[in-house]
Amino acid sequence: MNRSMAGPIGRSKPARRPGGRCLLSAKIVVSWQGEPLALGQHLHWEVMRLRLAHSRDGLVVADGAPWVWNVATDRWRDTTQLLDFSHASQYLWDAGRALHGEAAPRWLSPGCI
Repeated sequence: MNRSMAGPIGRSKPARRPGGRCLLSAKIVVSWQGEPLALGQHLHWEVMRLRLAHSRDGLVVADGAPWVWNVATDRWRDTTQLLDFSHASQYLWDAGRALHGEAAPRWLSPGCI
């Protein structure tokens, strides 16, 4: 399965402002055309270069494609894996339409997600 892919890597630091959200202090994007596991290898090299390999916490945010979860599990078994909000809400909307047709229930209206 050859495809064009990209994977961002970032480092965050604790916020010093109200709300407690972390601030992204470094970000790179690795682009790759080829097999998904090769992208994982290139991302892994960047993680090593940025000295993030021994971080206590890791987070993989993805669109839900099985190959992404496979790469994440292959390279970063102990990280938290999270489906991004945009794709999660789209999958929920699609499920509502599949179950109820275009007259999806109110909890699936575009204003609610």
